[in-house]
Amino acid sequence: MKITEGQLNRLIREEVACLVNEGALEDQIIPLVQAGQWDDAARAAMAVMSFEHLQLELDDGDLRVALEDAALTPTVFRSYISNLQAAAWTLEDASIDAAIAADPDKEWLEFMTQEFTASITPEDLDTLGWKEYKRYIRLAPPQSISHSIGEIHITNDDIEHYAPGARDEFVDFLTRRAPKGELKKRKSYRSRPPIYD
Repeated sequence: MKITEGQLNRLIREEVACLVNEGALEDQIIPLVQAGQWDDAARAAMAVMSFEHLQLELDDGDLRVALEDAALTPTVFRSYISNLQAAAWTLEDASIDAAIAADPDKEWLEFMTQEFTASITPEDLDTLGWKEYKRYIRLAPPQSISHSIGEIHITNDDIEHYAPGARDEFVDFLTRRAPKGELKKRKSYRSRPPIYD
Protein backbone atom coordinates (compact mmCIF):
# COMPACT_ATOMS: atom_id res chain seq x y z
CA MET A 1 0.00 0.00 0.00
CA LYS A 2 1.39 3.38 -1.01
CA ILE A 3 0.84 6.53 1.00
CA THR A 4 1.31 10.03 -0.35
CA GLU A 5 3.27 12.72 1.44
CA GLY A 6 0.08 14.73 1.97
CA GLN A 7 -1.68 11.78 3.59
CA LEU A 8 1.32 11.12 5.81
CA ASN A 9 1.41 14.76 6.92
CA ARG A 10 -2.33 14.67 7.69
CA LEU A 11 -1.91 11.52 9.80
CA ILE A 12 0.99 13.07 11.71
CA ARG A 13 -1.01 16.26 12.37
CA GLU A 14 -3.95 14.20 13.65
CA GLU A 15 -1.76 12.11 15.94
CA VAL A 16 -0.02 15.21 17.34
CA ALA A 17 -3.39 16.89 17.90
CA CYS A 18 -4.68 13.79 19.67
CA LEU A 19 -1.59 13.60 21.89
CA VAL A 20 -1.83 17.29 22.78
CA ASN A 21 -5.54 17.01 23.51
CA GLU A 22 -5.38 13.57 25.15
CA GLY A 23 -8.19 13.37 27.64
CA ALA A 24 -9.53 16.81 26.68
CA LEU A 25 -11.39 15.37 23.70
CA GLU A 26 -13.07 12.68 25.79
CA ASP A 27 -13.96 15.29 28.45
CA GLN A 28 -15.57 17.39 25.74
CA ILE A 29 -17.41 14.58 23.93
CA ILE A 30 -18.75 12.49 26.83
CA PRO A 31 -21.17 15.17 28.19
CA LEU A 32 -22.46 15.79 24.65
CA VAL A 33 -23.00 12.07 24.07
CA GLN A 34 -24.74 11.64 27.43
CA ALA A 35 -27.02 14.57 26.56
CA GLY A 36 -27.82 13.02 23.17
CA GLN A 37 -26.25 15.89 21.21
CA TRP A 38 -24.82 13.61 18.50
CA ASP A 39 -24.11 16.28 15.89
CA ASP A 40 -22.17 18.42 18.37
CA ALA A 41 -20.23 15.40 19.62
CA ALA A 42 -19.36 14.36 16.05
CA ARG A 43 -18.29 17.93 15.18
CA ALA A 44 -16.05 18.08 18.25
CA ALA A 45 -14.40 14.78 17.36
CA MET A 46 -13.97 15.61 13.68
CA ALA A 47 -12.46 18.97 14.50
CA VAL A 48 -9.37 17.11 15.71
CA MET A 49 -9.41 13.95 13.60
CA SER A 50 -10.59 12.64 10.25
CA PHE A 51 -13.63 10.42 9.82
CA GLU A 52 -11.37 7.39 9.27
CA HIS A 53 -9.43 8.13 12.46
CA LEU A 54 -12.68 8.53 14.40
CA GLN A 55 -13.76 5.09 13.18
CA LEU A 56 -10.49 3.63 14.47
CA GLU A 57 -10.96 5.39 17.82
CA LEU A 58 -14.50 4.00 18.11
CA ASP A 59 -13.33 0.51 17.15
CA ASP A 60 -10.38 0.27 19.50
CA GLY A 61 -9.14 3.49 21.04
CA ASP A 62 -9.24 5.81 24.03
CA LEU A 63 -12.56 7.29 22.91
CA ARG A 64 -14.17 3.84 22.89
CA VAL A 65 -12.88 3.16 26.42
CA ALA A 66 -14.19 6.54 27.63
CA LEU A 67 -17.62 5.90 26.08
CA GLU A 68 -17.73 2.44 27.63
CA ASP A 69 -16.90 3.90 31.05
CA ALA A 70 -19.58 6.58 30.64
CA ALA A 71 -22.32 4.15 29.59
CA LEU A 72 -24.37 2.46 32.30
CA THR A 73 -25.17 -0.69 30.32
CA PRO A 74 -23.85 -2.47 27.21
CA THR A 75 -27.03 -1.47 25.37
CA VAL A 76 -26.44 2.21 26.11
CA PHE A 77 -22.79 1.83 25.06
CA ARG A 78 -23.79 0.31 21.70
CA SER A 79 -26.27 3.14 21.12
CA TYR A 80 -23.54 5.70 21.95
CA ILE A 81 -21.24 4.16 19.33
CA SER A 82 -23.88 3.76 16.60
CA ASN A 83 -25.39 7.23 17.09
CA LEU A 84 -21.97 8.90 17.11
CA GLN A 85 -20.95 7.00 13.96
CA ALA A 86 -24.18 7.97 12.21
CA ALA A 87 -23.74 11.65 13.10
CA ALA A 88 -20.10 11.60 11.99
CA TRP A 89 -21.02 9.96 8.69
CA THR A 90 -23.67 12.64 8.04
CA LEU A 91 -20.99 15.33 8.51
CA GLU A 92 -18.47 13.42 6.38
CA ASP A 93 -21.02 12.85 3.61
CA ALA A 94 -21.91 16.56 3.56
CA SER A 95 -18.21 17.42 3.42
CA ILE A 96 -17.67 15.04 0.48
CA ASP A 97 -20.67 16.46 -1.39
CA ALA A 98 -19.42 20.02 -0.81
CA ALA A 99 -15.90 19.14 -2.04
CA ILE A 100 -17.31 17.58 -5.22
CA ALA A 101 -19.73 20.47 -5.82
CA ALA A 102 -16.95 23.07 -5.44
CA ASP A 103 -14.62 21.31 -7.88
CA PRO A 104 -14.38 22.71 -11.45
CA ASP A 105 -14.47 19.13 -12.83
CA LYS A 106 -17.44 18.04 -10.72
CA GLU A 107 -19.20 16.40 -13.69
CA TRP A 108 -16.34 13.93 -14.12
CA LEU A 109 -16.11 13.31 -10.38
CA GLU A 110 -19.84 12.55 -10.32
CA PHE A 111 -19.42 10.27 -13.36
CA MET A 112 -16.63 8.31 -11.66
CA THR A 113 -18.71 8.15 -8.46
CA GLN A 114 -21.48 6.48 -10.48
CA GLU A 115 -19.05 4.06 -12.11
CA PHE A 116 -17.28 3.09 -8.87
CA THR A 117 -20.57 3.23 -6.88
CA ALA A 118 -18.60 5.10 -4.20
CA SER A 119 -17.79 8.78 -3.76
CA ILE A 120 -14.69 10.02 -5.58
CA THR A 121 -13.45 13.33 -4.16
CA PRO A 122 -10.84 15.73 -5.59
CA GLU A 123 -8.31 14.41 -3.03
CA ASP A 124 -8.85 10.86 -4.31
CA LEU A 125 -7.43 11.79 -7.70
CA ASP A 126 -3.90 11.73 -6.23
CA THR A 127 -4.13 7.97 -5.72
CA LEU A 128 -6.38 7.07 -8.67
CA GLY A 129 -4.79 4.71 -11.19
CA TRP A 130 -5.79 4.68 -14.84
CA LYS A 131 -4.75 3.47 -18.27
CA GLU A 132 -6.25 4.25 -21.66
CA TYR A 133 -7.08 1.50 -24.15
CA LYS A 134 -8.69 1.65 -27.57
CA ARG A 135 -12.22 0.71 -26.45
CA TYR A 136 -12.18 1.46 -22.73
CA ILE A 137 -10.36 3.13 -19.86
CA ARG A 138 -9.16 0.99 -16.97
CA LEU A 139 -9.40 2.63 -13.53
CA ALA A 140 -7.88 1.40 -10.28
CA PRO A 141 -9.69 2.71 -7.20
CA PRO A 142 -8.12 5.41 -5.04
CA GLN A 143 -6.83 4.41 -1.61
CA SER A 144 -9.96 5.68 0.14
CA ILE A 145 -12.08 2.89 -1.40
CA SER A 146 -9.47 0.33 -2.49
CA HIS A 147 -10.31 -1.92 0.48
CA SER A 148 -13.79 -2.60 -0.90
CA ILE A 149 -13.70 -2.02 -4.68
CA GLY A 150 -11.42 -3.40 -7.37
CA GLU A 151 -10.49 -2.14 -10.81
CA ILE A 152 -13.26 -1.10 -13.19
CA HIS A 153 -13.47 -0.58 -16.93
CA ILE A 154 -15.28 2.42 -18.35
CA THR A 155 -16.13 1.68 -21.97
CA ASN A 156 -16.32 4.30 -24.69
CA ASP A 157 -20.08 3.63 -24.79
CA ASP A 158 -20.37 4.46 -21.06
CA ILE A 159 -18.66 7.80 -21.62
CA GLU A 160 -20.70 8.46 -24.76
CA HIS A 161 -23.90 7.73 -22.86
CA TYR A 162 -22.90 10.11 -20.03
CA ALA A 163 -21.59 12.94 -22.24
CA PRO A 164 -21.79 12.46 -26.02
CA GLY A 165 -18.43 12.98 -27.76
CA ALA A 166 -16.58 13.61 -24.50
CA ARG A 167 -14.11 10.70 -24.39
CA ASP A 168 -11.17 12.99 -25.18
CA GLU A 169 -12.34 15.41 -22.47
CA PHE A 170 -12.44 12.56 -19.93
CA VAL A 171 -8.91 11.45 -20.89
CA ASP A 172 -7.75 15.07 -20.65
CA PHE A 173 -9.34 15.34 -17.20
CA LEU A 174 -7.50 12.20 -16.05
CA THR A 175 -4.23 13.45 -17.54
CA ARG A 176 -4.52 16.80 -15.73
CA ARG A 177 -5.89 15.66 -12.40
CA ALA A 178 -4.41 12.16 -11.95
CA PRO A 179 -1.05 12.36 -13.72
CA LYS A 180 0.71 9.94 -11.37
CA GLY A 181 -1.94 7.28 -11.80
CA GLU A 182 -0.62 5.53 -14.90
CA LEU A 183 -1.27 1.80 -14.50
CA LYS A 184 1.11 -0.81 -15.78
CA LYS A 185 0.12 -3.39 -18.34
CA ARG A 186 -1.70 -6.31 -16.75
CA LYS A 187 0.00 -9.68 -16.58
CA SER A 188 -1.35 -12.16 -19.08
CA TYR A 189 -3.61 -14.73 -17.49
CA ARG A 190 -2.97 -18.38 -18.11
CA SER A 191 -5.45 -20.90 -16.88
CA ARG A 192 -4.11 -23.70 -14.74
CA PRO A 193 -4.01 -27.18 -16.15
CA PRO A 194 -6.65 -29.54 -14.81
CA ILE A 195 -5.81 -31.25 -11.55
CA TYR A 196 -7.16 -34.62 -12.71
CA ASP A 197 -6.59 -36.33 -16.04
